[in-house]
Amino acid sequence: MTSPLIGITTSRAEPNGAAFVAQADYVHSVVDSGGVPVLLPILPPTSPVLALFGRLDGILLTGGGDVDPSN
Repeated sequence: MTSPLIGITTSRAEPNGAAFVAQADYVHSVVDSGGVPVLLPILPPTSPVLALFGRLDGILLTGGGDVDPSN
């Protein structure tokens, strides 16, 4: 049996937003539950990376002020 792939939404790192980050607690929670964490960068809806969504078994929405509800 393979471990489920769980996408974790990220936010831009401060101060210049040059990196995408997720809090370690989210990553550790997925691992502790038997999943494999997959950090999801903030990309336009046309990005080829979005094809990855079809391979995920779940998504952890971390929320925050940077989440645009129209996307």
